[in-house]
Amino acid sequence: RAEQAHLASPMAERDRVYWLGLLEPLASGDGAEAFEALPFDRSATTSDTDDAAPALTRTLDAGTARRLTALANRHGAGLHALLLTLLAAEAGRRTDRAHVLIGSGIATRPAGAEDQIGHFVNLLPLPLPASSGNPLAKGLHKAQAALTGAVANGLYPARRIAQDLNQRHPGLRRAG
Repeated sequence: RAEQAHLASPMAERDRVYWLGLLEPLASGDGAEAFEALPFDRSATTSDTDDAAPALTRTLDAGTARRLTALANRHGAGLHALLLTLLAAEAGRRTDRAHVLIGSGIATRPAGAEDQIGHFVNLLPLPLPASSGNPLAKGLHKAQAALTGAVANGLYPARRIAQDLNQRHPGLRRAG
């Protein structure tokens, strides 16, 4: 219901304009490669029986997490932005791409819905510079700005973002 209410509100148009404004420059310029599958992408339709690589999971100890958070904070960003920056740089290093799109889950539980059961997460596309030659501070600033924008405009459904963008750029790969 919250999604339907949002889509019927004037805020939905604001969000649509935000996402198109963020993603269209990549889609129509030299950043279109960001919409192409990465060689190490796992499709949303991949099952456990497919020949996909196993998920890689690592846990940071508390001291490392504190030091990384402090590093991010010195640049006006959070730990999430730092990890996204490092992931984008590594993707760029492995693919020679200048830009990547990284999906990040943004919580969308509306105020007053604490007693409701639901997913309340929107997986949104964050365009990030992927060149490993970028200074850390620049990458962090871009990642933090992308996260801040995603939170502010995060109620607009990811499937609508993809539909809107594909209407204007039919040749783009659909996520998932």
